[in-house]
Amino acid sequence: METGEIKMKMEAFDIVSLIDETVEQIEPIALSKKINVSVVKKDWKSVIVLADYYRIFQVFKNLLSNAIKYSEDNSTIEIQIEKRKKVVNLSVVDSGIGIPKNDRKRIFERFYRIDKSRSKKKGGTGLGLAIVKHILENHNEKIEVISKKNYGSKFIFSLSKNLNNE
Repeated sequence: METGEIKMKMEAFDIVSLIDETVEQIEPIALSKKINVSVVKKDWKSVIVLADYYRIFQVFKNLLSNAIKYSEDNSTIEIQIEKRKKVVNLSVVDSGIGIPKNDRKRIFERFYRIDKSRSKKKGGTGLGLAIVKHILENHNEKIEVISKKNYGSKFIFSLSKNLNNE
């Protein structure tokens, strides 16, 4: 992906359906921790974006997996969809352990772990957020994180709307 050898297959699709599908697939893991995953989408039935369906599915799967992994039992994870003129702002918000300020820039690096001892208990490869970053960069987008230790994290990115379907 970093070398550009993996090409994005840009197509118009409904981001609401993709998010619903991702939540449905990941929900058993969330339910095992009694975590509720909710989608905040106003009253929109669909929002058409122009992106690589499978890669954006990967983005949401990685972000939700991390949110579940680092959230306490009996908490809520929220996916927010906000329509703008030319883009759709998307975010995954958890009330987990948060990310210390010094680590926020580095969490998108391959194999970077905030706390090595915690990583062994939680599992994973340390590649999820690096993959998310590269997929979004290949869509000419960036991912941001807002986080407060012990209060959770919010991962935010945008996708272009398919303006032909307005």
